[in-house]
Amino acid sequence: MKSCNLSLAFFLALAAAVPLRAETYVIDPANVITGDVLIRPGEALDKSILVKNGNLVVEGDLLGSCVITEGGSVTVKKGGHVHGGILSYGGPVNIAGEAYRVSSYKAPVLISGQATHVRAIEAEVTLSSSAAVTGKIIVTSSKVTIAPGARIKTPVREQEPPDTGFPDYGVHKITPNIESVPGFGAALGLLLILPALFTRRSVAGSAIMLRESFWKSSGAGAAGCCVLALIGLCSMKTLILFPLAAPVVGLGVPALVIGCSAFCKMLGDKTLAALGRTAAEPVLAIVTGYAALILIGTVWVAITILSHLAWIRPISADAILGHICDVSGFLSLIAGIIGAGALARITPSPFSPEQL
Repeated sequence: MKSCNLSLAFFLALAAAVPLRAETYVIDPANVITGDVLIRPGEALDKSILVKNGNLVVEGDLLGSCVITEGGSVTVKKGGHVHGGILSYGGPVNIAGEAYRVSSYKAPVLISGQATHVRAIEAEVTLSSSAAVTGKIIVTSSKVTIAPGARIKTPVREQEPPDTGFPDYGVHKITPNIESVPGFGAALGLLLILPALFTRRSVAGSAIMLRESFWKSSGAGAAGCCVLALIGLCSMKTLILFPLAAPVVGLGVPALVIGCSAFCKMLGDKTLAALGRTAAEPVLAIVTGYAALILIGTVWVAITILSHLAWIRPISADAILGHICDVSGFLSLIAGIIGAGALARITPSPFSPEQL
């Protein structure tokens, strides 16, 4: 059953081998605006917008992103700040204030203020002497003029088409996280309880293995992921092992769930012991450990927000819940990989001498 852990890693490798898609700016249909848009000094617009047949002038703060189509222009005046991305299709972009990301398709870009990243396709990009670009400048079939005194962090990189890193946009209704996140968290928590009901010995044995040799189990899980990631990346080119994807999913997902349950049980036992309670029921221990993972994710998000208060844009409650969900899900994935390593160590190999 060591193959359970390796199968999971192989499945993750297959997913990682899929070519990365460009960033997509998601626009709510209610935020599609026809005509000119002006954000005055002191004003803050907290949404991502698409402007059609009009020009956008930012003198205050645009907390989301903006997409300009049908030849409209974007002007960020001195003192103005676009916290998200600017995506222009054919219309000129003039940045005298600050912008996070500027992307232009067949449209001239003039920067005399500050930008973090600049991408352009078939465009003319001009950086004046007062310009500062703190991130990357990536262009395709474009002309870049950099005046003396302009500050750039990295040299301009010419990328041959197709430029997969160039952003796109989609217009569809945005579903708030504030309703979906609690449901997702509850569903994941119930899923982690199932192994304690049907595979109690595997969960208990893996939890004991984690307590006794945590780092060896972590190493087993990490090594399995690395080996199968290499095999998966190679097989995507040859397609020899591609038919194994279905059995890989069939073995890997249960191993991940059982491993995460074992990790939560180990963490829950330690948490309850610290509170003065011992010999807790497996389900109670798993619930406690899962709650501890969510708490760790919440603290992680809180520290991130507090450490970036100087520059981070205002963030809504549903966005905070979404970040907590993302971090807690990432921690659950790591816990599952570590627990799967412990599961592999307690499961006899079919090739071991005692099994032959």
